[in-house]
Amino acid sequence: MTLTITGTGFSTTTNANKVIIGTSGSCTVTSATTTQIICTISAAPSGTYNVQVNVDGKGLASAISSFSVT
Repeated sequence: MTLTITGTGFSTTTNANKVIIGTSGSCTVTSATTTQIICTISAAPSGTYNVQVNVDGKGLASAISSFSVT
């Protein structure tokens, strides 16, 4: 499953952006610009998940909205 995250302040170096899904799931970043991250997650159980992005040197940010898997 592919997840696109839009915002500001991301790193253009893919491995400098760490995406956390829910409390412990990770999302492998495959592409990154300063305003968008595209990452891939394995199959997830149905539910609603919060998204957090940790950018090296900038810190942790949480999404205003969550996403759902059905």
